[in-house]
Amino acid sequence: MARQRKAKAAKDEPPRWPAFDRLVFLRSERSAAALLGITVALSVLMGGVAATLVALGGGAMALPALVGVLASLALIPIAQLLGIHIGAAEEAPFLGTTKVRTPSLSLLRMAGTMVTFLLVFLSTLILLVNPPLADYSAPVVVDHTALAQEEGTEPQVLLEVRENAAIEAVTLQVRTPEDHIIGPLEMHPQAGGLYRYTLPAGGPTGTWHYSVVATDTHGNVGRLSDGAVQLLAYRAPVITFLDSTLRVTVDDSVPPLLLTYAYDLPSTATTWYGDPSIAERKARLEAGSAIISTRGLAPGSHTVTFCAFEPGERVPVCAGPFSFVH
Repeated sequence: MARQRKAKAAKDEPPRWPAFDRLVFLRSERSAAALLGITVALSVLMGGVAATLVALGGGAMALPALVGVLASLALIPIAQLLGIHIGAAEEAPFLGTTKVRTPSLSLLRMAGTMVTFLLVFLSTLILLVNPPLADYSAPVVVDHTALAQEEGTEPQVLLEVRENAAIEAVTLQVRTPEDHIIGPLEMHPQAGGLYRYTLPAGGPTGTWHYSVVATDTHGNVGRLSDGAVQLLAYRAPVITFLDSTLRVTVDDSVPPLLLTYAYDLPSTATTWYGDPSIAERKARLEAGSAIISTRGLAPGSHTVTFCAFEPGERVPVCAGPFSFVH
């Protein structure tokens, strides 16, 4: 019973709040504000130092990042110089008369101050090492050139240059199958970061090797050194139609750009492609073959004629009419 009465009395007692020390509060807030200002100023300064190290290191970021982490540890002695105790509050003499608590920061709050330093440091560094202030990344050259092209056409080299700043120049150097060096040649910019150069027609067949140098406005250089295109001897496409499966195949050294077909052409039709009076259809070739569509075609016997359009300005190669039963 006595124990229950004692517990009830303790429960009924009003809570005892610690005394509010206004002097300690003001000193703690003033010291914390001073530490925050020093944190921001030091982080901006170290961001500039790190950007200088990036410039001297040719764009390497490992050492500057380590400098930022080590510099954040300097906030601990700086806080102590400001008279800030890190950890639990303690009592110390003040003005030689009375004892008051010294300004203190919890370990969690100090960690937050160091995180603030790192965030401002990284923001400053990123701002200083990227355009428009600076650029240390080299352009990336991606090759989109067709691996095989036919003799008699104008061989084309097509590239994509990826860069976060402006491109100053993209030059091309070509080595022919006869080991003749052509270039350097300035490539022509296209939409979407593409660059194209068309070589003269009539060159020798074989493998044409080329290298590319891309330079941005900050002097960074990107290279492509192993480009190659195979210039093949011209061979006219051979069109074959299998009436049992309605499959058409095109045998050619270079796949045609387009294959069109039309049904039941009159015997007088010679150049029917492009004629608006003829219902011309297009076939999508996959691995050199396609199945033609008979949608809207009446049942019965029909004929179909094909035309393959090749790269360049060659006359389309046509074949047919082929007979089949739908």
